[in-house]
Amino acid sequence: MMVADHSTAQAELESISNNWAFSLPDTPDSLHLAQQMMLAALSGLAFDTAYINGQIADHAKTITLFEMAVDSSNSPSVRAYAVKYLPKIRMHYDHVQRLKLQVH
Repeated sequence: MMVADHSTAQAELESISNNWAFSLPDTPDSLHLAQQMMLAALSGLAFDTAYINGQIADHAKTITLFEMAVDSSNSPSVRAYAVKYLPKIRMHYDHVQRLKLQVH
C-alpha cells in the first residue's frame, strides 16, 4: 500500500513540477540517507521500532506541510494536490500509529 500510494503521488507531483521548469530530487536527502544506514544495521524489534517511529515523524511533518499548502498556497495545482493527498497521508499516519501499538 505504502509503495503504491507514494509512487502515484510522486508521479503526479513530478507532473506538477514539470509545469514550473524544475525537477524534484531523485534521491533521499542526507537525513533520510543517514536513517537508511541506521536502519540497515538493525533487525527485529529494534528495526521495527526505529522504522515506525521514523514513519510517524515523517508523516506528521508531511501533514503539517500539506495543511499549510491547503491553507496558503498561491498555486491552484499545488493546493489541489495537497487537498487530494492530505487524507491519504493522514490515513498512513493513523495506520503507522496503530502499528506502533502492535509492536510494543
